[in-house]
Amino acid sequence: MNRDPGADRTGIGFPAAEERPRSTPRMTARGRVYLWQGGSLWIGHGGGRAQRHAHHAHQISLPFDGPALFRSEAGAGWTEFSAAFVASERPHEMELQDVAIAQLFVEPETAEGRALGRRFGDVDIAALPESDRARMVAMLRTAYESASTDAEMVATARSAVALLTAAPNAATEISRTTPAFRNAGRCAIHTAVRPAPMAGAARSHPSPVAPVRRMSSA
Repeated sequence: MNRDPGADRTGIGFPAAEERPRSTPRMTARGRVYLWQGGSLWIGHGGGRAQRHAHHAHQISLPFDGPALFRSEAGAGWTEFSAAFVASERPHEMELQDVAIAQLFVEPETAEGRALGRRFGDVDIAALPESDRARMVAMLRTAYESASTDAEMVATARSAVALLTAAPNAATEISRTTPAFRNAGRCAIHTAVRPAPMAGAARSHPSPVAPVRRMSSA
């Protein structure tokens, strides 16, 4: 796709006050990962800058307590979003200031992915409506902070996506194959993801070893 280098094809957002310094550290994150066929949830805390990249899955970024900065064109100004949708295969950069955040990834070939494509149209990055953002954050934050089971987290994540798509939330068998990590694209390259809590005493004392990716077995 040919692009106008001077164009900024983001959705409705708020221009950031100023360009962030080039010394901004590389994006790192800590939290849990839940996978299902055609999608995934990455939830925890993150901070830093994810350099320009693209990934096959649609991305839905939901900071809990602060904005995220995005830009779709190299060298362009940053735009501030309280929550953002990034379309499949669209190059972008992202920056966070160490906030709690949920990242949902949805394959565009799925029913939910097609519905997201129809809703947001031909745009690189779009702002989520505030009513949807607030409900999605409340759902995911409550589930995460209440130590929900893997199955409950997957169900909550899919219900959150359904708020944007109105797509059926049919139960699917969890994908345990390596290609499932493709959902997160290069956004996840530099993340150190710790295991989800385990039952019993280990729940309060997770292994310090990282990076480790935890697949949901719901």
